[in-house]
Amino acid sequence: MSEVYHYPYLCVGWFGLFITAMNMIPVGQLDGGHISYTMFGEENSYKISAIAFLVLFVLGLIGIIDSALEIGLDIGWSGWLFWAVILYFVIRLKHPPIPDPVPLDSGRMKLGYLSFLIFIISFTPAPIILSIT
Repeated sequence: MSEVYHYPYLCVGWFGLFITAMNMIPVGQLDGGHISYTMFGEENSYKISAIAFLVLFVLGLIGIIDSALEIGLDIGWSGWLFWAVILYFVIRLKHPPIPDPVPLDSGRMKLGYLSFLIFIISFTPAPIILSIT
């Protein structure tokens, strides 16, 4: 990660991937939540949202425990705990109901899966690691 700070293009690229990953989390009113709701329906979207929230919460707890005990796992990041709390209390896990019973066609479903692939590729469990050397 330290190389990113030396090259402006790498820094901007990393920041773009970080913001993209945060926006594509399949929760509530985020873009990932909209896509999840449209593709899988209200009930399944809420289940996916709860799982994504729990993953972020656990990664945040691991990050706090790792930094407090100096274990050196470098798996989680304490910022994910903050982001999970923001998602739970401000954005909400459940997508508001939309009265549109028309299912997506196969082309749009493929684009939805492609968007989740973009989320998986751009997400990192520990985006910011502060090392003092």
